[in-house]
Amino acid sequence: MLIANVSVVAHPETDLARSSILARAFRAALNRGMIVLRPEDAALTLDFAVLDFVDPSRNRLSVELWGGPAERMLLGSQDRAVLGGLAPGDYELRVSGATAGGIWNREGAVLRIVVAPPFWRTPAFAAGLALVLILAAWAAVHSRTAALEKRAEQLRTLTMHIQDAREEERKTAAREVHDELGQLLTAAKMDLSWLRNHPPAPGAFGDRVGEAIAVVDSAIESVQSISTRLRPKALDTLSLSEALRWQLEDFRRRSKVECQAIIDPAPDGIDEDAATTMFRVFQEILTNVGRHAEASRVEVRFETVDGSMLLQVRDNGRGLPESVVDSPESLGILGMRERVRHEGGRFEIESPVDGSERGTRVSVRVPLGKRRATGSGAKTTKETRHA
Repeated sequence: MLIANVSVVAHPETDLARSSILARAFRAALNRGMIVLRPEDAALTLDFAVLDFVDPSRNRLSVELWGGPAERMLLGSQDRAVLGGLAPGDYELRVSGATAGGIWNREGAVLRIVVAPPFWRTPAFAAGLALVLILAAWAAVHSRTAALEKRAEQLRTLTMHIQDAREEERKTAAREVHDELGQLLTAAKMDLSWLRNHPPAPGAFGDRVGEAIAVVDSAIESVQSISTRLRPKALDTLSLSEALRWQLEDFRRRSKVECQAIIDPAPDGIDEDAATTMFRVFQEILTNVGRHAEASRVEVRFETVDGSMLLQVRDNGRGLPESVVDSPESLGILGMRERVRHEGGRFEIESPVDGSERGTRVSVRVPLGKRRATGSGAKTTKETRHA
């Protein structure tokens, strides 16, 4: 009893030369008693023979395949067997035969068949994939941790800046109240004391009263100026659109920069915090233009788009380097980002503008509804940087 031949059912795309090489290889493997099937091998054909030529038609075969999920498979009694679709694993093919006289060869022939798994099911691939996933997870965690640490540092810096700015505002207000109002009220008191201690004379009395009234008028103007710097009256008496126009006109008058504006009426019922945020950010943008941009023209557009207020301010100044926009030391920009983010909005800086080498465009979008952010607000890129 022996296994006479073994061959692989070739894939339709396998050329003749390749098939010939495979046939020789399998014959050599048959002599060694072990055949290794690759995942791309479609099926294995085996031919059996009983070495009894007295009456070959009466020879009988028993073919069994051991191993795999079924552990034992009976392949029949034909002199040819085709094995296809075997799962990856280690198998043993056992063939026994009987002659015409009914004498069985129980030892028969044994062939070991090893079906190699696809590369993605090998231990090496699994280990490599696990390593890649671990490295990817580590990189993601490291990147996220670095981003959180950077943001925490920015928030600490911003908090210190806000505290310093608040303290500076208090010092400035106290100094102006002491110096300006104190001097004016002292002068008014001296004029009133003179009027009380001197008999009225037609000319002198009128002059002194006029001087006292002028001093009181100056004091009133100082109070209004200090009050406006602390909180502009426009925020409480005007609509948001009117307040934006008032601020732009004040900027034009002080800076002598040409200003063009298209400011649509703001919708009714705007949340007060959202309106204050939009106005304060607009103030900071104009302040930065006046201090740093060296611009000769400013264009402003305010409108309502898709349930949000959209403010765009463009200047023709020298532009902003990316390092300045992304720097945690740019506290003014960082403060505007946080204000807008707190209201659930987006803050974007584009510089330079429209392919030119100069100019900056700042876009501020704040939703009309009360949707304050607690997570990530926006992002920043080189061409269009989102806060």
